[in-house]
Amino acid sequence: MVEFYGVLTATLVYDRVPVLDDLRAIDSDTIVAAVEHRGLVTQPDYAPLRRCPEP
Repeated sequence: MVEFYGVLTATLVYDRVPVLDDLRAIDSDTIVAAVEHRGLVTQPDYAPLRRCPEP
């Protein structure tokens, strides 16, 4: 867990690249990922991740 804009957030931390993926649940089928490029970009990129329906 890492603090992201004042909220403890699940975060993927990579060893070999300066990137953090902060993940926050919106509802039971949607997560928002904020991709922080440490030292490269001042604002994170955002991506919605949605659960695929079962076949």
